Amino acid sequence: MERRELLWKGLAGISLAWLPQPLVSAEQVAVRDDANAKFYDLWEEARLCQQWLEDKRAFDLYGQLLECAAPKLTTEGQADILEAMRILREALEETERYLPAQQAAVQANPEDPEKHFYLGFTLVRLGRYDEALVEFQAALRHPEALCRHCYHNCWINIGWYYYRRERYGEALQWFERAYQLEDSDNPLLHCAHALALENKLLAYVALGRRQEAEANAREYISRFGRLPWPERRALGKLGIDADAIYLDRYGHLG
Repeated sequence: MERRELLWKGLAGISLAWLPQPLVSAEQVAVRDDANAKFYDLWEEARLCQQWLEDKRAFDLYGQLLECAAPKLTTEGQADILEAMRILREALEETERYLPAQQAAVQANPEDPEKHFYLGFTLVRLGRYDEALVEFQAALRHPEALCRHCYHNCWINIGWYYYRRERYGEALQWFERAYQLEDSDNPLLHCAHALALENKLLAYVALGRRQEAEANAREYISRFGRLPWPERRALGKLGIDADAIYLDRYGHLG
């Protein structure tokens, strides 16, 4: 199980439809070449959003994929994307049904930071990022009453808000703050710490800071093992082979 999946499964009170769903298989969608570069950029962004539980954004991106590349896709590739969209639509419908209860809970208990956090998480899934930011900021106003896991993830989610708006310097500051929070043997906190490090790496890449990105990758690999595919792909844009770093670190095990 990937760290992101473990992290989200640790969020209390979410239904099965809220959990990460199977991802579209790249190898069965299209040939990776220059002619399909735009398609693959969209596909990988959609897959990342689905993995991050940004359901509305993922649904929209998969729709764009079908519009721009459906004639080139195999029937299997089209079916994979449509199935992902079907699952995401069901998750969005359930999230919409659950939203009023969460909003009512926040109104009834405005000083409860965890209710603000979970409402923010729901709004992210629906693509309502500005509203989600307000809730994460509200949760941080009472950190003493917020569990460490939610506290950590408020920082990460606020950083991701700025990352989505290409304000990478601001995003990096929030990811750095999340990373500086104490690590723990608690699996959820340990995963949140790894996630903050992954996000720092993405911000460094977006800022073109190659030296820091490579140092960040080496630290991650040393502590947590192989980097996930989004970070490996991002590093490749700076000419950094993350798997070569991994092999250099662990190749002796073979």
